[in-house]
Amino acid sequence: MEEKIYLRRVKETDMKLLFDWRNNELVRKNSFCMDPVEWNEHVKWFNTTLVKSSVLFFILICKEQEVGQIRIDLELDNTAIINYSIAEKYRGFGYGKQILHLAETELYERFKNKYMLKALVKENNISSQVAFERLGYILQNTNRDIFKTYIKIL
Repeated sequence: MEEKIYLRRVKETDMKLLFDWRNNELVRKNSFCMDPVEWNEHVKWFNTTLVKSSVLFFILICKEQEVGQIRIDLELDNTAIINYSIAEKYRGFGYGKQILHLAETELYERFKNKYMLKALVKENNISSQVAFERLGYILQNTNRDIFKTYIKIL
């Protein structure tokens, strides 16, 4: 039997799960803001983000388990900024590539127009670099040495 993998929209009851994932040591290490997030700060951010029409926010589900999260911030210039993470116990199984592919499909089906997908990936985050490269994202040179910029036109 094939395992069912899909995205579902983030809902209010995901607040604590996302808080825990955000404060995971490796997630913080790969974030541009590496400090732990305080609960009150997270609640404010979460409630604001959840109602923004310019944000697509999903949880990756596999075998009815929450595996990771992906957020796509839609900019006015048809740029879509990608941010994702995979829960610690599911890392190393290819879910990064799957969550990105499902989000691309969702974005294309929802809007049917061209978006330039963009992701900033820290230099030491090899697994994310591999996931983006395997899906055809192009590495752009940046003036900074702490991250790489990947882009893809849908």
